[in-house]
Amino acid sequence: EEKVYSFWLHNLPGVGDRTIEKLLRRFGSAREVFYASHQELKQVLKEKTLHQAAAFKKEFDPYKAYEQMEKKKIRFYTIEDEAYPSRLRKLIHPPYGLYCLGSLPKEACPAVAVIGARECSEYGKYMAEAFAGGMAKAGISIISGMARGIDGIGQGAALKNGGRTYGVLGCGVDICYPASNRTLY
Repeated sequence: EEKVYSFWLHNLPGVGDRTIEKLLRRFGSAREVFYASHQELKQVLKEKTLHQAAAFKKEFDPYKAYEQMEKKKIRFYTIEDEAYPSRLRKLIHPPYGLYCLGSLPKEACPAVAVIGARECSEYGKYMAEAFAGGMAKAGISIISGMARGIDGIGQGAALKNGGRTYGVLGCGVDICYPASNRTLY
């Protein structure tokens, strides 16, 4: 049940990771934030966000939305979950929640980010493929944004060479962007 409230909290309009930290420090759990009164929330949230939160609470059914997410085989991890990547936990400001379609990188497996220009030169394409392909053959996972250009080329090279790749997507795990990377997705 707490996971559903954490999911709701992570989707709360106008509330980012730092505000989530403040809310959890103040209320102790996402469930307690959900059931907090307007007056209690006013101690942490700005007026505009407070009104957005009230409207969202009326229109958003966290149980139904969580169930729909699970039907799509998307998993939601919070920083409190054991499966949450320890490498992210070490960041000064780690993301509160992650959505995962597929699997998360194995903790013991070395990984490297291959990122770069969307509009890249032929030499850049060649080097991205060479580096990512070589690292994949050596057992290093490739992590990237699955964007057009260097990102997608590096991830494609990892797959061509029998390696593993993970896409960190800014648009949601159930949305393929750019559409030109549908095959890679």
